[in-house]
Amino acid sequence: MGQKPYPFTPEQLAWLHDLETTDAPQTRGALHRIVKTEEFPVGYCCLGRAAVTLGLRESPWSEDEHLIAFHGSAANLMFFHRLHLRSASGDLLHKVEDLSALSELNDEERWSFKEIAAYCREHPWNVFTDPLAKHAKGCPWNPKTGESCNCGFFKKDFSL
Repeated sequence: MGQKPYPFTPEQLAWLHDLETTDAPQTRGALHRIVKTEEFPVGYCCLGRAAVTLGLRESPWSEDEHLIAFHGSAANLMFFHRLHLRSASGDLLHKVEDLSALSELNDEERWSFKEIAAYCREHPWNVFTDPLAKHAKGCPWNPKTGESCNCGFFKKDFSL
């Protein structure tokens, strides 16, 4: 028995389309890096492009003058839930090339935006949770208040 078709949301499809078509440069280790360093180029990581696609505003305040944060990317307003990602780092249900998150494929394996989008389209159940599924009754998870999930929702295999 195979996996059921994944019900992509309009926001997921917009992010994947952005990754496939953007001319924005790619960087590592930051959502958006605005100053080149010896180690890192200027650009966005794949999750920084998600923030752009979702229309989050860049914040003028950052702990590092080389980086830009986004309003809504802080722990109490995590944007990953809008894309139904498994975590803010893009955790994967099953490892790929011994790595466990989209951020690692971007930063360590240096996959291009197009390669990341292709992987997400080919293996959506490994990347995303089911947008139609609900947390277990009594689970306190709330992205607006920062309440943690205790029902295992983000580790669940929704593919079957």
